[in-house]
Amino acid sequence: MDESLIEQAKKGDREAMGMIYSEYKDRVYNHIFRMVYHREEAKDLTQDVFVKVFKKLHLFKGGSFDAWIYKVTTNLVLNHFARHNPVVKFDFPVPEKSTLSIDTRIDIERALSKMPPVLRSMLLLKEVENFTCEEIADIFNIPMGTVKSRLSRARKIFKRFYGGEP
Repeated sequence: MDESLIEQAKKGDREAMGMIYSEYKDRVYNHIFRMVYHREEAKDLTQDVFVKVFKKLHLFKGGSFDAWIYKVTTNLVLNHFARHNPVVKFDFPVPEKSTLSIDTRIDIERALSKMPPVLRSMLLLKEVENFTCEEIADIFNIPMGTVKSRLSRARKIFKRFYGGEP
């Protein structure tokens, strides 16, 4: 993300904010959808993320803007789960380009939905969003060793729910 664009947005430039929103809205929505599995809820939470992002943009001190926005997203979704009973409401199909069959995608989503939200989020950040362990550690504010052990546990849980051997 262009640092000058972020600086303009920090100063209240609506065009810069719109460009940031356009750049991140689909990725943020898709990440949230993979956590809550309900379109309307994902749309509402996506809007909440961007309200918070632009309200808290002055707190961004540089570094990876991707990691920062995902930190805001992840915290908001985990807080949502803490406030509401995380009952998964399936809302398929997921409108995404994929070479996987619909049945395979549904099986993957169901396996993910059975995982604890924190582990699911970490696994999605690593395997789908391609964040490094260091970036995930920054997002969750935990040591990198903890990230690695949680990712290992997340993979074992996913394999168990997906039907593979842990």
